[in-house]
Amino acid sequence: MFYIRCGGLIAWILVVIGLLRACLGVFIAFSATAPDVAVTLARVLGAVTLAEAILGGLALFGAGIVMGLLVQIAKGVKFE
Repeated sequence: MFYIRCGGLIAWILVVIGLLRACLGVFIAFSATAPDVAVTLARVLGAVTLAEAILGGLALFGAGIVMGLLVQIAKGVKFE
């Protein structure tokens, strides 16, 4: 069905964006100096703190995983 395919696509997008956001947060934490962290976070990720950026990415990742599981369950259900 159309909605199941769209749900799968959205789940993959959430997983990829979540991983990218979390990885960028960790990368910025280890590469930028202290005064540059706030500016870089605001410019690149739209976050105020490193924890907000990383946890936001992990939340998106988790939402993508849950949505992917729901799509897999929906694929196994017979619609009549």
